[in-house]
Amino acid sequence: MIGNEKGSAIVLITVLMTVLVAMAAMVTDTGAILLTRSQLQNGVDAAALAALQDLPGDAAQAAATAVSYATADCPPQAEIDTPQILDANRAVLVSARKTVHYGLARMIGLDAKTVEAQALARLEPITGVSGALPLAVMKDVWIPGQTVTLKGGAQDAIFSGWRGALALGGNGASNYEENLKNGYTSILRLDDLVDVEEGNMSGPTQSGTEYRLGGCPHTPVCTMEHYHTNCPRVGVIPVVEEVLLTNKKGEQTTSRKQVRICGFALFLLSDTQGNGSDGQITGQFIQGIIQGEADPDGPDYGVYRARLVQ
Repeated sequence: MIGNEKGSAIVLITVLMTVLVAMAAMVTDTGAILLTRSQLQNGVDAAALAALQDLPGDAAQAAATAVSYATADCPPQAEIDTPQILDANRAVLVSARKTVHYGLARMIGLDAKTVEAQALARLEPITGVSGALPLAVMKDVWIPGQTVTLKGGAQDAIFSGWRGALALGGNGASNYEENLKNGYTSILRLDDLVDVEEGNMSGPTQSGTEYRLGGCPHTPVCTMEHYHTNCPRVGVIPVVEEVLLTNKKGEQTTSRKQVRICGFALFLLSDTQGNGSDGQITGQFIQGIIQGEADPDGPDYGVYRARLVQ
């Protein structure tokens, strides 16, 4: 009887040891898997968002940037897949994997597990934004990279190719100058009707533009070749279209007092010149990522919000 009890105890101890090893393996090896998955996900998330900085203009550089960030941020020995540039160069998919070799779990017959992670990040055109400059251009004026002149003075009419000053939040020189220096604080959205500034804004145009040009903190100063979208030299410009009215005769005419917002663009200020009705601002339309409301199907004028889709 005593011998049988000793045998039963050995069996019981063996079973308990197996259970304890399994529980320890669950804690340690499962923890290693979860940690690796978290590190992989953080790495591919960072890589996908970083790659968007090169899109939509340079798909090859975006892929290289994604690999560079994923290699640096993912855990050692992770396998990085070739990034996929999607959606007409407005999205990037980054995926990676790593095999985690078990420790205690090997005692119960388990060897390793491959952990995977992927991230899809997308550029979404801005459809609503605060901080816009009180300047506008018709949509046919938006030409990325080419030097464009924005007219700061009064205009006789709204026409194809028009560019001019806006009365955002009120009329008058002081309001216009404040908006030019610091941006309009309220949110502008697609289809908003905005008033055209009727006064001659030559003086405020010059002082407001010089204020922004002098506020660039970067060395060298921001240019087309290298710029920061949060620099005072860079501003959001409403892209607009005509507002059509019907007169008493049933004829369509163009409003001289309002325009309709049909998109947003980024403008890099480079100079201010002229006096009186000849007061002008020159610069270039650029592409970039900012904060704001966005829609993947919104009108694309080169200014985006970056978003992780998955």
